[in-house]
Amino acid sequence: MIFHAYHSHMNERNAIRFKFVFLILSCVLLNTIVGSAKDGVSQKPPKSIANQQTFKLGDERLVVTLIADIDPTHKANEHYALRFDRSAAITKVTCHGKQLINRWGMPDEFGQIGIGVLGFDDAKIGESFIKPGVGVLQMIDSGSYKSGTAFPVKAWIRTTVSQSQNQVTVTQNSPVIRGYAYQLTKHYTITPDDGKIQIQYQLTNTGKRDWAIEHYNHNFFTLDNQPLGPDWMIHLEYPIPSIPQSWMVMQGNELKIRMIPKSYGFLQVNERLTAQQANLRIKHRENNMSIDMQGDSPAYRMAWFFSPDSLCPERFHLIKCKPDESQSWSLAYQFSAVEP
Repeated sequence: MIFHAYHSHMNERNAIRFKFVFLILSCVLLNTIVGSAKDGVSQKPPKSIANQQTFKLGDERLVVTLIADIDPTHKANEHYALRFDRSAAITKVTCHGKQLINRWGMPDEFGQIGIGVLGFDDAKIGESFIKPGVGVLQMIDSGSYKSGTAFPVKAWIRTTVSQSQNQVTVTQNSPVIRGYAYQLTKHYTITPDDGKIQIQYQLTNTGKRDWAIEHYNHNFFTLDNQPLGPDWMIHLEYPIPSIPQSWMVMQGNELKIRMIPKSYGFLQVNERLTAQQANLRIKHRENNMSIDMQGDSPAYRMAWFFSPDSLCPERFHLIKCKPDESQSWSLAYQFSAVEP
């Protein structure tokens, strides 16, 4: 009897302990679920991405290679990191066999200096924010936003892809993070008859809070890898007096390059330009190659990135949307080279 009573007493104590532990675990699990629901994403780190697709568009007059639903963990795409838009990018352009895009191709970036990194400014350490085109990231104690910061990735933003002849369309829908969200659509059209690539963009505010997002296309133009130097002729629709007068100088509407740069460099031009003023043409003095860049929206600033054999004139757009509003804009590139 004594043993039986002690045994029964221990069973009751174990039962109470089990209920207590079960209650604690249930609360922890509930908090995890609620926390995940608030951010709209899983708390688990994302798995690797395996949906990347490659398209070869055009014909021998204009051959364009495009990748969509880009996997930034792939060795060839390491430069995308947490910076460039994963939905789609042109990686190669040749015209009659002449290479007119090199290095990283023509990726887009949204929010280069933090304008449009949704929810970053009001995120507490450990909370989520959205890098448009990339994913849902976790705030760490990093100071101001820098695209090279290794923020933990909580979720990649998936991309849907559709293709028809010489056309590719990609769409991204972000989750809602503290009222911030977007939908991005990009439509690529290749017309070999006139050597033209057109990219049509649309951003829609699918959240509950106003936002402004900065965008540019990081176009690595090359003239068949000829050295960037005096043989490159650059015609601007509008002379930009604020371009630093160093190895590049403005002469009327022509941007003259006086020497071959030995390494990479960067020039910033904080001058608002109309859509037409931001248009330009790059041509080689002797080799009959040219690249025209046009857009239908104003550029509120421009940047000029360069290497010994490439030039990236980047026109920055600022897109502002209230909830349920959309903004559209387009960029057009025309490539020309003499048939050998």
